[in-house]
Amino acid sequence: MRALLERWWYGRDPIIGIDIGDDSIVCADVELRGTSRWLTIDSEVTCQGARRILGNASHFALSLREFIAAGPFRRERCAVGLPESFTYISRVILPKELAQRSERIRYEAALERVFLRSNEVRGKLYPLPESDYSFLVVAAKVGDVEPVEDVIRSAGIELTCLTSRVFALHHLAMLLGADVAGDLIACYPLSSNSHQFHLFECGHYISTIRDWSDLLRELDRAANEAKRLSLLVCGDHERDIFLKRRYSSFQFINVGQFSLLGSFALAPERSVAGALSLWEVPRV
Repeated sequence: MRALLERWWYGRDPIIGIDIGDDSIVCADVELRGTSRWLTIDSEVTCQGARRILGNASHFALSLREFIAAGPFRRERCAVGLPESFTYISRVILPKELAQRSERIRYEAALERVFLRSNEVRGKLYPLPESDYSFLVVAAKVGDVEPVEDVIRSAGIELTCLTSRVFALHHLAMLLGADVAGDLIACYPLSSNSHQFHLFECGHYISTIRDWSDLLRELDRAANEAKRLSLLVCGDHERDIFLKRRYSSFQFINVGQFSLLGSFALAPERSVAGALSLWEVPRV
């Protein structure tokens, strides 16, 4: 009955969220009004690195099938987040004559500008609001995508969404109450040993910053311009405490201290998979 109510309320059945990290895979089956389930396949079991994990497709597929079968309701679909190391995300500006052509021609022209070939990657081109000639290229190598598709197919479920973990982090920030009307949303990968920082403006990806000093300069600029900024952090790490003291006017969202949709708390290492399982839930 609960599954029927969820389907009626949100329009679709719940989905499995699969977060492919650089050293582990986390699967989530999040029930909005019930108990959520989790599965972690880590590097100790499947050798090191995401590509090696996917290389052991039989183990991954078997674990996923058992995870799905153990649930109280049959899940038919999934959303997968690829690690940053698998994906290309770049902003491009096309000449007017190309920007007005077909979607396929625009896509191939954009790939050329970031030195990619259409036969080597799977991707999509998204228009950006600042001009009719600005686009965002999101792509991944065919050799990294096909093993994921093979595992999903072997598990007997449909791949509803394949995206970068970067966008799953943004979706998570929105679900946890990031200021929708704010100017900027900044997301850390949910690891205390990473200084990567993903910046979104008005819901659109802006950039990824990998240097701590560059991060501080960007945040200083936002503070000096009195911009409203929501910052997604993973806990009370020394780095996060420093940022809270330095930027007291910003909204800080600590993943470990929030309950998602009022039902359960998210551990940082599970939060991206949880957000992917809730990929079709409307953003606040």
